[in-house]
Amino acid sequence: MNAESDDPKQSQQPASASVHLQDAVARHVEQTVHGAVSGGGKGDSAQVPVASISVHDGVVKEIRQTVNMVNVLAGDLEDWPSYMARNVSRPLRTRYVLVACGREILAYDPSGAGQATLPAKVYRLPAEMGSARSVRVARLDRRLVFVAGARKGVVLFDAASAEAWLYPFPTTTMHGANSVAVLGHHLYATHSDLGLLRWPVAGGDAALLLPEICGQGCRALQATAEGWLLLCAGHSVRRFNCAKGISEVLSYSAGTGQVLTGVVEDDKHLYGTTHAGLLVRWDKEMPGMEPAILKRLGRTLYDLAWMNSAPGRRLVLSAKDDAVHLVRLGKGAWTAQFPAPPGVTLRYARAADDYIVAVDSDRSRLFIWPAREEPRPARCLATPATGHAKVNDLCLLCD
Repeated sequence: MNAESDDPKQSQQPASASVHLQDAVARHVEQTVHGAVSGGGKGDSAQVPVASISVHDGVVKEIRQTVNMVNVLAGDLEDWPSYMARNVSRPLRTRYVLVACGREILAYDPSGAGQATLPAKVYRLPAEMGSARSVRVARLDRRLVFVAGARKGVVLFDAASAEAWLYPFPTTTMHGANSVAVLGHHLYATHSDLGLLRWPVAGGDAALLLPEICGQGCRALQATAEGWLLLCAGHSVRRFNCAKGISEVLSYSAGTGQVLTGVVEDDKHLYGTTHAGLLVRWDKEMPGMEPAILKRLGRTLYDLAWMNSAPGRRLVLSAKDDAVHLVRLGKGAWTAQFPAPPGVTLRYARAADDYIVAVDSDRSRLFIWPAREEPRPARCLATPATGHAKVNDLCLLCD
């Protein structure tokens, strides 16, 4: 892969508040480390602006928080709430956080109204469809619906009435639908063994598409407003326009040895995440080219998604980490990190204008942050997992 290179002329910035900010941060980090290593004696205590540091973990945490502020502020010298206020003029409201857990889709009120640990609504999958593996929100003939990928097929729910329609797999398998999408009047799902499947919304048998990708670990299915489908299959992204059939399938490779875990697109580019912790970018018009590496996270990346209100601007990275990463793309790109409570490692994350939500690595607890406030440790919204059931996916239902 080719690492993305920056133009030196573009990267040079005049001596301004950002330079003074970074100098102050450098001095702060130096004083923090010195205070912790020296034991913070009386002569040093007035020089170290740290509430409490007694072990090296404390040093790491303090440095990380400081670096996070540099990441947030150095881009255009404004904090996260100011950025959100300036760039989101008509915010979407998150009505429910939808969680796929066991044979249920649990709908939680993110505001915490009522009993926060209990779902506001529960949508149950029929017993013959098995447990829920994935969930996504869509529009179908102006109706708000959501699709649950299940162990034995796909279930389409009307969000208002909870009416359900069933679309079974053509054969019994060991796995379920790991990602789902609605495009036109068809449902689509990816399956690690069967590949890509399609059903007419009006009913009918499933069609197996792209047989060459069966058994390649297909996942991360996305439908675009322009009528394209994207999915990950092994080390490549497959992209095709459904209106033109599947005869013209474009393939974008992340390189041998890489396993792609997520993909999204904007006007000009595709963005992907890999299991090895890379955020990469392809030019949509050059599928044969190697991707540029935008970010090396250094830990497993499970998925990525657009922040609900702003396709093409802010990416949400789902990582095996103690924070949710929001990446603003474009000139002056930077990352904001929303930290989990101490000792918590996260897995899946989604974000909208009002809330950021994530599931922990045990897939048992749901954490939430206000999206328009300064990043701070999350609160636990709910504990959906009961017994042997684990959280397999989540999404946000916004209006």
